[in-house]
Amino acid sequence: MIEFSYSSRIDNWLIHAYHWPLEPNRGVVVISHGLAEHALRYARFAAALNGAGYAVYAMDHRAHGRTLGPEGFGDFGDGGWDALVDDIDQLIDIALAQSGDVPVVLCCASGSRSGMASLLLRRHGGRWSSADLDPQTVAAIRALIGERVYQIDERSTPFADSSFD
Repeated sequence: MIEFSYSSRIDNWLIHAYHWPLEPNRGVVVISHGLAEHALRYARFAAALNGAGYAVYAMDHRAHGRTLGPEGFGDFGDGGWDALVDDIDQLIDIALAQSGDVPVVLCCASGSRSGMASLLLRRHGGRWSSADLDPQTVAAIRALIGERVYQIDERSTPFADSSFD
């Protein structure tokens, strides 16, 4: 795993991110963690994706993990939710720039319930595919951007939910 950071194009907030490189690879997965989580919680999942042939990127969202807000955890700063969504899109841009001709897949931990995936699709969709556990969300996203949206069968994820932390 390689740690790196980038400055948010919205407000220059320093965003901490991680890359699990793999060359050659079948594709690139960008993991967007859930609320009250951090990117390294998904390190075992990223290692499993590497083992399956995928390179992985993840970031600590604003006010999460190592990307703390001005007032600590939970403070998204003046940019708020919109800046968080753009920070994720900026990480997708980084992944796209480094991925070559392989597909880039966005995997959202709770993006379907928070509306983050929908907002990303409305603003920036069509450049990437989405993986989501919620069948209703997958159907809604397919209606927006077509068939390049894939459902993960929770029975085939690498870890049982209780053993994930």
